[in-house]
Amino acid sequence: MKVLVDGDRGYIGAVLVPFVRSAGHEVVGLDVGWYDGCDFGEQPGGYEQRTGDIRDVTPDDVEGFDAVIHLAAISNDPIGHLNPEATYGVNAHGAVHMAKMAKAAGVPRFLFSSSCSLYGAAGDKPVDETGQFNPVTRTERARRLLRTACPSSPMTTSAPRTSATQRRTDRPLGCEPTSWSTT
Repeated sequence: MKVLVDGDRGYIGAVLVPFVRSAGHEVVGLDVGWYDGCDFGEQPGGYEQRTGDIRDVTPDDVEGFDAVIHLAAISNDPIGHLNPEATYGVNAHGAVHMAKMAKAAGVPRFLFSSSCSLYGAAGDKPVDETGQFNPVTRTERARRLLRTACPSSPMTTSAPRTSATQRRTDRPLGCEPTSWSTT
């Protein structure tokens, strides 16, 4: 399977890409590169890495892929406070744009992932995918907008649920980000 991983050079992408490749899939990465050179360790290599902003992707850029794994986001909470519009622009509007471009290109699978921060402080009990959203940062508030504002879509992922701290989302298509508030 040919898989596009956006955010491949980020915190999760740098760990995920080798797993996807070791499962026998061809990976192409897409990352804006804002943090290139600020890595905690060696970045994975041996696959095509593109540099670009998800908000600029066209259907031609994702044509021919069997799946898109969407990880690209601004996840630095101080940046979310410094420039909330940038956080919402990438994390909510950019995610919808990626999903729409994937759908327009005929990509059959779109996997959207976020962190357990979407659920906020949950106390002593484990939180699963049915838990209530209680995001405490702008980063996760932007992702909540994507998850709660979107109706079901005919484009779904066949991937299993990712973990107790990540909610599988197959609803990002058909959303209209112009109706979202950034407050």
